[in-house]
Amino acid sequence: MSKSALVKRVGVATAVAAALTVTMAQPAFAAASISHHQTQAQADNNPGSGTAWVWVYSGKEREATGGTVEYQLTNGGSGSLQVGRGQSASKDPGSKIRAFRACTNYYVDGYDFTACSSWAYFS
Repeated sequence: MSKSALVKRVGVATAVAAALTVTMAQPAFAAASISHHQTQAQADNNPGSGTAWVWVYSGKEREATGGTVEYQLTNGGSGSLQVGRGQSASKDPGSKIRAFRACTNYYVDGYDFTACSSWAYFS
């Protein structure tokens, strides 16, 4: 077989193999968890029922008064879900979640303040 015929066959075989190759897409980022001190937050854009789901739990950190999950929605809306110290709650925000973060509410030396994690974004 001549060199040019071999190159032609290899080229055809490569083209056929490339045509038959299937690239598997990675699943969309559907659920995530964040912790900030003793506050834990979760968000899920593909729950078993409902549009989406957010959950927050506040631990019993000494100076913490509670925890909050703040969220931004794909429809432009936003919201939050707050709980007291040692409590948890969840809800369907009514639209898909674009981003969320966990916040811990404190009362220290007579002052209320809130500290939050960075935003976690859904792809």
